[in-house]
Amino acid sequence: MKLFRTFTIFYCINCASLLLAAEPQFTEVFTLEGIFNMPESAVIDEEREYIYVSNVNVYAKDDNGFISRISIDGSEQQLQWLEGLDSPTGLAIYDNRLYLADYDQLVEVDLASATILNRYQSPDVDPVLNDVAITNGGTVYVSGSGSRSIYQLNNGVLEVWLHDRDRLAFANGLLIADDELLHGGELWTVFEIDSKQATNHLANVNEVISDIDGITDDGCGGYFATTIPSDYPWWINESGETTESALGPINGIDLHRRGNLLAIPRVGDSLSLYTIDFDCD
Repeated sequence: MKLFRTFTIFYCINCASLLLAAEPQFTEVFTLEGIFNMPESAVIDEEREYIYVSNVNVYAKDDNGFISRISIDGSEQQLQWLEGLDSPTGLAIYDNRLYLADYDQLVEVDLASATILNRYQSPDVDPVLNDVAITNGGTVYVSGSGSRSIYQLNNGVLEVWLHDRDRLAFANGLLIADDELLHGGELWTVFEIDSKQATNHLANVNEVISDIDGITDDGCGGYFATTIPSDYPWWINESGETTESALGPINGIDLHRRGNLLAIPRVGDSLSLYTIDFDCD
């Protein structure tokens, strides 16, 4: 079903025009089914033209989790590109490094050699580390679903950046947007990074959706999000207006946009890659 944004009227001295901006439309590049083991997150590496996929493989501290590497066209599939993990979930890339949340540790991986460089232990017991987001300057943040906290990697130590029993209940998806950290869990919350204060920006999202799993930007000032209760990914425009996206009921988990590509692991064993057709004007 094709959905459209609300009409918006722009007035100028000599003219008046009525503009209609359609929501993003998607074309499937590929879907790989039946080859992953509880995929959770995917991150697109434009430089190397790969997609990295985390495989939880039963959530436990059991050394059975792994990362897959898939070529950008889906033709090359290294299903166990990196092993020696417990239950990897959120992924992020910065400066030729892959950072991943792995049960109770943040793991830093060298992309060129597929070797683990560092493991940063959570200061909390059973934090249920979930997602990872990194600022343009390289500061790493990790959400803790069990601890209701967001952690920051500071001089080689994973520290509690913010603990909030209410706003960070079931802390899940993270996204850095300018000087803000967007958080999805039981509630959608936006924090100013410098002050750690919650803002009212996009607060109306909670009126429509909750239990937010993954968040990524749409490249035009809005966001895509997945939720635990819904099979549909959601589109949130720059004003916070929220609608089910045109992707349909795909059972997406976490999701990641880079350029005009959107990668979405799907519940069970699958990964889909889409191109996005979206006129920001």
